[in-house]
Formats: sequence, C-alpha cells, structure tokens
Amino acid sequence: MTKRELLKKIFVIAFPASVQFIVQYVQMSTDMAFVGHYNSAGLSAIQNARVSYFLFLSFFMSFSTGTNILIAQTLGAKQPDRAHRIAETSLCYNQIIGLAYLVFWLLFGRSVLMALGARGEILDSSAVYIRIISLQFLIDGMVLTANAIFQGRGNTMPITIGSAIRALVNVPLDYAMIFGKWGFPEMGIAGAAWATVMSGFMGSGVILWLLARDQRFPITLRGMLRPASELYANVIKIGIPAGVEMMI
Repeated sequence: MTKRELLKKIFVIAFPASVQFIVQYVQMSTDMAFVGHYNSAGLSAIQNARVSYFLFLSFFMSFSTGTNILIAQTLGAKQPDRAHRIAETSLCYNQIIGLAYLVFWLLFGRSVLMALGARGEILDSSAVYIRIISLQFLIDGMVLTANAIFQGRGNTMPITIGSAIRALVNVPLDYAMIFGKWGFPEMGIAGAAWATVMSGFMGSGVILWLLARDQRFPITLRGMLRPASELYANVIKIGIPAGVEMMI
C-alpha cells in the first residue's frame, strides 16, 4: 500500500468519526440553548447532571473501547471468527452492565448529585433530568458496542448516520417538549431530557439495524446468548485502563 493510499484510507475512516463528535456537540448545545431560553436556572441543572452522568459514562465506555481494540487486532491477524465471538460476547455483557448502570442511576442518582454539591432547586431539576436520560442505558450497552464493532472494522459511516439522525430529531423534539408545542405538554428541563432519550433511541435503532443487516460481519442471537467469558476477560483487561484515564 502506497503512502497516498494509506492516507486516503485513514481519511475515509477518520472523517465520519470526526463528524460524529461534531454532531454530538451540536446536540448538547441545542439542549442548552433551548433550556437557557426557557429558564436560565435550567442551564445549571443540566450542567450539574451531565458532569455527574458523563463521569460515570466515561468508565462505562471503557468496555466498548476494549471491544474496539480487540476486534481490530483479531481482524488484523486474519481471525474473523474470533472477532465475531468478541463482538457477540461484548454485545451481551456490555448490555448487562448497561442495565446495571440504569438501576444505579434510578436508585442513587440524586445521592450522586448531592455528593458533587448540588442543592435546592438545582438538585431537584438535575435529579429529574438524570433520572430520565439514564433510560438510555436500556440499549446503550449494545449501541456503544455496535459503535466499537464498526470502528474496529474501520467502517465509521453507520455511526455518523445514527448520530446525524439523533441530532436532527433532537432539535424539533427539544422545541416541542420544552415549550409545550405541537400538542406536547410544557415540560421544561424534563422535556429536554425526554427529547434526548427519544432522539437517542431513534439514532441508536438505526445503528443496531445496520449492524444486524451487515452480512460481511454477521452477528447471531445465539452467539450473543452464549457469550465467551474468557474473551470478555480480555476486553476488561484492555478497556479498564482506558476508562480510568477518561474518568481522570
């Protein structure tokens, strides 16, 4: 492979991934802009909730990071069957961890916010916001793993498509659910959270659909329900250091 061909391949992989991060930033900015116009105190509540939420989310993402690295390594070593098993195993275990995160935030979200200094109205609004957005963990384990699978294979376009759909759907939902437009009730900061969850489910659904239809890297339900624990031990070994670094 020539230098020019290598650079072109890197660009093809990197550009969609870069767009994904830009889209995510736009979505976050949209939430804050709408909430700021609705109630300036809501900005503090969102910021407080998101700092806590993303602190723990960064560690959760370490498991998908381990999946990404291992799939890339095994495919590079010409071991596609092993890569498939890593993907199926990670989809199972990462989703189980995601559901554990959901339970944690529903039960202890308010306590975490208090420990990080939230009080009064800010605490109440932040607790409502984080309780709602934590519902994303209903599917986040599989979605983050699907992203890792696509990245490990060097195919980042499906991630970009899903992120773009999420951001585009989030804008009208924010407007409608925060201010009470188009038949929706006026929900304020709770509306911003519901808009994030609903648009996230739509974008995530597209990513999972694209993964399920990908004949070049078939994922089977049987394989997911029979995960290989020894392979997931390697995912944890590689991913945990990355998760600790991201939290710090």
